[in-house]
Amino acid sequence: MRREDHAFVRARTDREDVYQSNSQPSSLTDRGHQYPAAFIIKASGLDKHSLAAGADAAIPFVHVDIAGSAEDGNEPGLGLCAITGSPVATFAGAFWSA
Repeated sequence: MRREDHAFVRARTDREDVYQSNSQPSSLTDRGHQYPAAFIIKASGLDKHSLAAGADAAIPFVHVDIAGSAEDGNEPGLGLCAITGSPVATFAGAFWSA
């Protein structure tokens, strides 16, 4: 990640806290596949819990992108697999008990 990723998601007016995206596809946006991490960091509050903030400020956090498991594979040329929702089933099995 770079400073410009965080600059991209900074609030531009007093009506917003964080900027999620623009109107361009990520393939046409500078660092369009990197700045979403800056959005997640800001929106989740992780920016207030860095290593420099100390152990008392540490919080557990995980982001799992399930997009690859949520596609139907009908788009020609993408080569995506069938819908599996694999991460959802994995978390359900790990955290739900009968």
